[in-house]
Amino acid sequence: MSSCKRPVIAGNSGANGLTLIELMITLLICSLALTIALPSFQQLLERERLIAAAETLAGQLQLAKLEALKNNRNVRLSFSVLNNETWCYGLSYSACNCWQANSCQLNGRQFVISHAEFPGISLTGTTTPWSNGAVFEPRRGFVTAGGATLSSAHFQIRVKTSNQGRIRICNDHSLQTKTDLGRYPSCN
Repeated sequence: MSSCKRPVIAGNSGANGLTLIELMITLLICSLALTIALPSFQQLLERERLIAAAETLAGQLQLAKLEALKNNRNVRLSFSVLNNETWCYGLSYSACNCWQANSCQLNGRQFVISHAEFPGISLTGTTTPWSNGAVFEPRRGFVTAGGATLSSAHFQIRVKTSNQGRIRICNDHSLQTKTDLGRYPSCN
């Protein structure tokens, strides 16, 4: 009977594993891949944070419109921009100060969104009717046309309303210093 034994190679006592050189080469390749991928990942996070901020603003405008229709009262979205990086907005039946606790409420519930929820996102370009806030009227949900531009280090986007109360997110090509977000139509 013959037995199938593996031949023993000199210096190899059957131990399996990686040599120090193989481990170092693997770590070098992983660190190079991470160095290349990290900036793209950071821009992806920045882009998604900007989209979330724009969709949150559009959602709050939609909520203001629905509350105006439901409760047969004007509903205001009040902006407060201390500088482009420090901003907030809130919903109420009259003008409110979103920096003050319990100032922006609808039916006893606080509605305030601030820059702290979206780090690195600037709020600029609130057009003249919106500088004092967007007011939705109760009969048809109409609002004075206006908008606000949200931007980050590399991207920008605009949230707009028409006089008929249509709310939309769009790419504003008037500021060519930043890249727009391809998933939304042009503001034109």
